[in-house]
Amino acid sequence: MRTLSLFFQWFIGVPLLNSALMLGGCDSRDPGLNSHSSFNIEQATAQYMENSHFIKDIVGVDALVNRTFCAYQVYGMEAKKQDIHQYLWVVCHEYDVEDNQLFQKRGGSFPVALILNKNSQGYRIVNHKIPRQGKEGTSDLKSIFPDFILENSSFPLNNSAYSEYLITRLGNDTQQAAKAYLKME
Repeated sequence: MRTLSLFFQWFIGVPLLNSALMLGGCDSRDPGLNSHSSFNIEQATAQYMENSHFIKDIVGVDALVNRTFCAYQVYGMEAKKQDIHQYLWVVCHEYDVEDNQLFQKRGGSFPVALILNKNSQGYRIVNHKIPRQGKEGTSDLKSIFPDFILENSSFPLNNSAYSEYLITRLGNDTQQAAKAYLKME
């Protein structure tokens, strides 16, 4: 089973298909969004994570964009000046097919903060922040994520049992998305 060590070992793969997404309920700090805004943010999140720039930034230049799938859990949102920050836990896996069998090449599990701006069409994601690997990651966590996220008892860094469950559930979602995309049973 994967453990929290994946957070510090991210050998990640990323693109997202809308069907690979799992958007959980926000646990706190609703920045006053109505249901239309929330739907628009969900769409923006799905589109942004499919973006090759995001994938290559997370995985590296060798990322197979059309073979990497992600699923996520939203832990909260908050308004900061003109922006909205959305805090997620993301699981991404890159898949390949050999002898008609799907297999996972690489993957990872990590926290992500997305920064959204509102424009005339709704919200669009303008940036993302992910903690660095190793010792630097600990200080990055504190600068990227607010206390209400870092202290959430179901945030994967705080609860190893829930972390294993969440990573497994989201990993299963990435596998199902890969099978659907590759037209496999």
